[in-house]
Amino acid sequence: MAMTMAMPIASARIHRCHSTGEVSQTRTALCLWFCLLPLPPPISKPTIIDPVKISLVVVNYKSWEPLAKLIESASGADEIIVIDHSEDPTEETQLRTLDIDRLIIAENQGYGTGLNRGVRESTGDVLILSNPDVQFHPKAIVRLAEHASDSAVGLAGPQYCWDAKCQWLLPQVTNYTWQFELRTHFLPQMATRRHIQRQIGFWHASSPVDATVINGGVMAMSRSNFKACGGFDERFFLFFEENDLCIRLRRAGLRISLQPEAKIWHTVGHSVGAGEGHFYQRSLSLFRKRWFPRWYRTLFPEPPQPTWGRPRLASDPVPHPGEILLLSTNLGFIPSGRHEWSGGSWPPQDLLPPSAADVEYHLGVLRHGDIQYLGVISKQAGFRPLSLPA
Repeated sequence: MAMTMAMPIASARIHRCHSTGEVSQTRTALCLWFCLLPLPPPISKPTIIDPVKISLVVVNYKSWEPLAKLIESASGADEIIVIDHSEDPTEETQLRTLDIDRLIIAENQGYGTGLNRGVRESTGDVLILSNPDVQFHPKAIVRLAEHASDSAVGLAGPQYCWDAKCQWLLPQVTNYTWQFELRTHFLPQMATRRHIQRQIGFWHASSPVDATVINGGVMAMSRSNFKACGGFDERFFLFFEENDLCIRLRRAGLRISLQPEAKIWHTVGHSVGAGEGHFYQRSLSLFRKRWFPRWYRTLFPEPPQPTWGRPRLASDPVPHPGEILLLSTNLGFIPSGRHEWSGGSWPPQDLLPPSAADVEYHLGVLRHGDIQYLGVISKQAGFRPLSLPA
């Protein structure tokens, strides 16, 4: 009996010993498996990218009041540098009351010269180069800086508004070429049509669009591109400095681009002052000599004058809601402001933007790709319909 009882007990012990051995082997295998697993990558600290520093450089000429409004709107600029060309102690006194990081009083040697000086005094990675008579809409400076940070973009510009609500849009500067001179003289209607079609592309853009030249009122570019192209040609005292710069940037393989998400309100002509006609002619002569072929300048040593034709009178003298109104100081409507008519009584009392000059404007409506003439409008006399000058 004892013998019989001992055998199952011994057998059970042997089974337990075998089971214990299997468990041990399993544990060993698991340990080896875990040891052979690749180690997880070490936890690294997130890479911190230094934010782009933005320098706003403004050349001022007897415009401290609009400049004060510009500074209030300059959200996103890390530093503001003002080059004052007024040569006026009273202006300097007013400027020193403004929130400016660096004020430089200098002899007036021209817009491009002032911008070059301001860039040398600045420290930003991206440069916003500006007239004093603008106001930035929210995030305009940041949007311009982001776009100008693209290594392929040589120069970026904003959408220009003629009023605070952007009901009137201003044109981009004309791409002034010898072909443009010939078209405005010999084929004025073609010149107008091409100009308006190009401007419509800018006015209706909702994302960045390439251009051949942009207005010099506000320009954005990286410091590296500014240095690479040599900055502004200081021989251009006023006018055509942006045309010259854009040609050099394009020849270097860089893009000129409009960023429509960046909107500014531009008080046209406030900072120019008297005598601008002389500066315009001098700069135009220099620009033609530098960029127009010699054979053309031999045939046309002076620019042939535009021969604007008489536009067609509007078939319907009252614009319809949604139609585009164009406003210009000449019958060629180059350049011209743009307004989308929303309807209501015609003509409205407040059609002209507050910052419009006290001059007569020609008013037209864009229909089927052509401009139909509506009349003349001014702040003093109001609207006079369907009357073409002799």
